[in-house]
Amino acid sequence: MKALDIKVLTDEYADKYEKYVCSRKDSLMYWSLKYRKMLTDFLGDESEYLIAVDADDHVIGCLPIFYKKDRDYGVVANSLPYYGSHGGVLADDEGVRNFLLDEYIHHVRAKSCVASTIVGSPLTNYDELYRKKLDPTYIDERIELMTYFPYNDELTADETLMSKYHYKVRNVIRKAVKNNIEVKLDHSTETVEFLYNTHRENMVAVGGLPKEKRFFEMINTCYEAGLDYDIYVAYMQGVKIAAMLVFYFNGTVEYYTPAIVSEYRNYQPLSLMIYIAMQDAMKKGMEKWNWGGTGLTQTSLYTFKSRWGTTETRYYYYTKIWDENILKVDRKDILQRFSNYYVYPFNQVNVDD
Repeated sequence: MKALDIKVLTDEYADKYEKYVCSRKDSLMYWSLKYRKMLTDFLGDESEYLIAVDADDHVIGCLPIFYKKDRDYGVVANSLPYYGSHGGVLADDEGVRNFLLDEYIHHVRAKSCVASTIVGSPLTNYDELYRKKLDPTYIDERIELMTYFPYNDELTADETLMSKYHYKVRNVIRKAVKNNIEVKLDHSTETVEFLYNTHRENMVAVGGLPKEKRFFEMINTCYEAGLDYDIYVAYMQGVKIAAMLVFYFNGTVEYYTPAIVSEYRNYQPLSLMIYIAMQDAMKKGMEKWNWGGTGLTQTSLYTFKSRWGTTETRYYYYTKIWDENILKVDRKDILQRFSNYYVYPFNQVNVDD
């Protein structure tokens, strides 16, 4: 074996891969094999997870890729697809990162991809490297906010968290408590159904694209409740008025799907659920709460997230167009043919719809 080999992940290296990902402080759940299984089962698409292996047969880097093939328009590669899942390289040093990106380019070209995108991570600063190696046609910027949990013991978890929050957050939490909102954990089929239906209503109301029902139904088959994820539910006088899905991985809580019955929004059930979930996460040994990506124009959402004692970073979508004919395809057609994949930033391309 050479000093460094780049391989496509097989079952032989699955345990080594997972141990490597979990050993890194800059990893998120999107690199995990459980997330790969969920995406594979849900999307039904081909994937190649590139791994760098040293002379002692240790995994020292990785880069995941999913491919979406359309018979008319070709292949699109994402690292990773589905609602801004972070991807790109995890590696021990600059040399390994370079090798992995070279291999990534080789693979997407070998697949005759018409477009390929790497969604960068908020926990790494590889912007200069990605720009140099990928020579992206388009770069799309996002804001990422994280709440880093303070050191505490269980007796002071609530106090240490409250001290980090903006006073308006503290006020709305107290308002929810005053309104006798009750928060419970519930992973039942009925609650998953409630979460999906409420999420869908919320997204449609703002012109957004809701996650599919099948995705929510698959969570329990790919993950273990209480260990990998939790669903919090808020009740008012015994009636479900809000729910929230969070994932856990390697010290990070992913704030994944909040949903509120619209007529109860002013009672602030979501803020109370978040506060309680953060306390629970600290007791589990979690280190931070990832609020997920926020667009530069989503000012209201940014304001809400930023008041929870957050640290702000930026990350980018690096898109390479390999065949410019994809830019001529009707955007509605792209959204249908390449659903759950990022093809290119529509707002940066001047074409007639």
